[in-house]
Amino acid sequence: MVAAARTPELGEQAVNEVLRYSPTATIWRHTAADLHHKGLLIPAGTPVHLSAHAAHRDPQACPDGDIFDITRGRPTTLLAFGGGAHYCPGAALARTELAEALTALASRLGPPTHHRTGHLAATGRGQRPRDPSAVLPPPWG
Repeated sequence: MVAAARTPELGEQAVNEVLRYSPTATIWRHTAADLHHKGLLIPAGTPVHLSAHAAHRDPQACPDGDIFDITRGRPTTLLAFGGGAHYCPGAALARTELAEALTALASRLGPPTHHRTGHLAATGRGQRPRDPSAVLPPPWG
C-alpha cells in the first residue's frame, strides 16, 4: 500500500485489489427458470447465493488469487458492487473514497514491518513497532 502512496497510478489498482481480495458484497438472486448445473436441478424460484470471495480467488479467473498484490493488474471482473441492473449506484463514490483513504493511510503509516513472529504490523512515522504479541497474524497465514 505504501507503493500506492508513492506511485499515484497504483491507486486504482490498489482499490481494485482491496475490493477483489476482501469483497463485502453478498449477492443473492432467484433462478428465473429451472437450471441444470453439473447434474443438479435447481428449480425456478430457488434463491441462489454467489460468493464474490470465492469467485475472486478462483484460479481460473485470477491466478494466485490468495496473494494480495496491487502491482499486478487483474483482468478479473469485480463483483464487489454487483452487476447489470443491480450494479451499485454509489460505486464510483465508494471507489473514490477508498482511493483517498488508502493513499492517506499509506502515507501516514509508512511501510509495514515484519516481526520475528512473522506477523505484519504498520507503524506511524518515527514510532517503534508495536508489541508483536498484540498484532494479529495476516489472514493468509
